[in-house]
Amino acid sequence: MQSVVLVIDDDEAARGLVSTALAREGYLVETAENGLDGLRAVERVRPALIVLDINMPVMTGEVFARILSSLGTPPPVLVVSGEPEGEQIARQLGAAGYLAKPFNLQALLGAVQSLLGGAQAKPRTSLEW
Repeated sequence: MQSVVLVIDDDEAARGLVSTALAREGYLVETAENGLDGLRAVERVRPALIVLDINMPVMTGEVFARILSSLGTPPPVLVVSGEPEGEQIARQLGAAGYLAKPFNLQALLGAVQSLLGGAQAKPRTSLEW
């Protein structure tokens, strides 16, 4: 079964880059551009992992994570942020991991694989690249 990763980031370019990299690794990817849309996506797709930005309009990643944690057993959250206090915020939220923006895509892919316990969606073929 493919692992669904939900990417929540208001920056369209960052969201697209992360989504494309994850899809190339075989993950199913859903996206949202703010925390409110992210909550709706969580209900719809039940992701195995959430990649979450902190500073977003409509609903911040911080508010999203607090609501998510009140809903029972949430999936792990990997916070990716350019905020100076991003790592501290991630710890306070109980995030499973943190990457400072800008980050290396290999670091992101390694963190995702680690947080999903090495779960991979499907084997890649050269045709997918």
